[in-house]
Amino acid sequence: MILERQVSTSGSYEKFFMKDGIRYHHIIDPKTGYPARGVKSVTVISQDATLADALSTALFVMGVEDGITLIESLSNAEALFIDESNAVHQSSGFTF
Repeated sequence: MILERQVSTSGSYEKFFMKDGIRYHHIIDPKTGYPARGVKSVTVISQDATLADALSTALFVMGVEDGITLIESLSNAEALFIDESNAVHQSSGFTF
């Protein structure tokens, strides 16, 4: 049986600008009103494209630690994070 998978990536690596050493991009943290910090990219794999898209953005804003906690609580999605220092973090079921 072949399971269909959907992939979504949210990232700050393509469209951004730097000012005074700070990267400004389009993914906004609603708590601060400023661009989310700590993560460069989040990729989510799920059987549902809408879920993958929503999660990739939400996990980006949440950051690695809180994002991994959330994704591990879900049975229908996996995630890969690249943080600002280019370290890779992934949920336990993420395989590539």
